[in-house]
Amino acid sequence: MSSLNKLNTPNMDRISVKKLINLTSKELSFLRHEIYCNEFKKKKYSYIGLISEVQSYLQGQLIGKNDVKFIKILIKIINKVSKCYNSEQRYIWLLIRTTDSYIWEKTRWHMDGNYYNHNGLHSKFIATLRGPITLIADFKTKLLNKHSATSITSPYEDKNKFKKKIRELKTSEQYSSEQTNKLIEDNCKIMKANYSIIKVGHNGPLKEFNGAIHSEPICIKPNQERVFISILYGTKEEIDDYQNRQL
Repeated sequence: MSSLNKLNTPNMDRISVKKLINLTSKELSFLRHEIYCNEFKKKKYSYIGLISEVQSYLQGQLIGKNDVKFIKILIKIINKVSKCYNSEQRYIWLLIRTTDSYIWEKTRWHMDGNYYNHNGLHSKFIATLRGPITLIADFKTKLLNKHSATSITSPYEDKNKFKKKIRELKTSEQYSSEQTNKLIEDNCKIMKANYSIIKVGHNGPLKEFNGAIHSEPICIKPNQERVFISILYGTKEEIDDYQNRQL
């Protein structure tokens, strides 16, 4: 079973591909401490097209301190993760978000919708290259009580039923982020998700929306730099479909 096929398991929301990417300790240290992403002059970079042409885009956009090395590592990440996808999925939507002042006061738990029409598994790659790491909420039928040594059994039978409840809350006229946050905190183990492929949109024969529940991390540091990337892989038709949805 390939790494990506593991996501077809109902209880799997994400897989780590950190070992597959295999960044060296020097590369990881560089990302954590030395990337400046064009001196943070832009907050977002977005590329849609062939994997083979992404380097030219990056070289035209990232022209600041240390960016030549940064581009080299980005290309390595893109090519390594592409091995999880089939040979026809040679197109990507690459998103780079940057900030030199990261202020996020509370979680924004959500599940991504469909990026394009598809059959079977729908997923994307995410990584925080520098700064606070994205959070993921992993549903558990039993959790340890925060205030005692006893375990608490969730009232929801499985992950899909729990996610259905989250979606109902999100679309309710009485929607409250505090209510959603409490439900997630009471029924999920909160973890950091980095260098991971996560489920998005609907998956499986019933086409249930069961993407990974995730959020930006809470952090209030006016001088905190953060660089986050996501990569959506697809065929030309799939990425064209995504692009058309943005019009």
